[in-house]
Amino acid sequence: MNLPKLITIKTITYLFFSFLFMLFFQSTSHASDLQQGFAFDAQGQVIFDNYGNCVRTVSPSQSQGKVKCGSESSSTANQVSNLPSKKEVVENANVSIEEKTTEKQVIQSYTPFSTVVNFNFDKYKITDSAKSVLNNFIQKAKNITFKMVNILGHADALGANNYNIELSVKRAKSVENYLAKNGIPKNKINSTGLGESEPIADNTTRAGRAENRRVLIELE
Repeated sequence: MNLPKLITIKTITYLFFSFLFMLFFQSTSHASDLQQGFAFDAQGQVIFDNYGNCVRTVSPSQSQGKVKCGSESSSTANQVSNLPSKKEVVENANVSIEEKTTEKQVIQSYTPFSTVVNFNFDKYKITDSAKSVLNNFIQKAKNITFKMVNILGHADALGANNYNIELSVKRAKSVENYLAKNGIPKNKINSTGLGESEPIADNTTRAGRAENRRVLIELE
């Protein structure tokens, strides 16, 4: 065998083994990349668990822990994106609190109302018919949260003005004591007597004077 042929055979053999070595090196490098502590499927995609985390095959080193495991699958990404953020949770909680507060305000809201009871001539004792009216007022007041009960006593024009003022005060106090005795807080009651100064009917007639002998109870 001559020398040129020998050189050609050696060259071809060298190139052949060099090519095999390169293929083996690339395959080993690729396998190393796939074995960074994560599990892969047949298509070479990272496998995720039910919580969207990459499935690991070995405990990663500190440097491997910094390597990203790849993008999540579309289904897993959708599951994670559908979870509410902390901000949304707080906002929903605030909305719930506001709704409950508004509901409570609606329950406690009311329109101020009033009622009137009448008295016999020159008397400040509460009659049976007046007690029935006051009991109805008390029942309504107990079902709401109110600010104050204002009681205004009145008298007709018969008699001296000072006497009628004193009589109207006694009538107002009678109603105040009755309300306090039957469940209305005394510190929420304000009573006064106005005498004959604010008639609602004609004092020259008996029917008119009967209407003026009254106590007005206002809830605010």
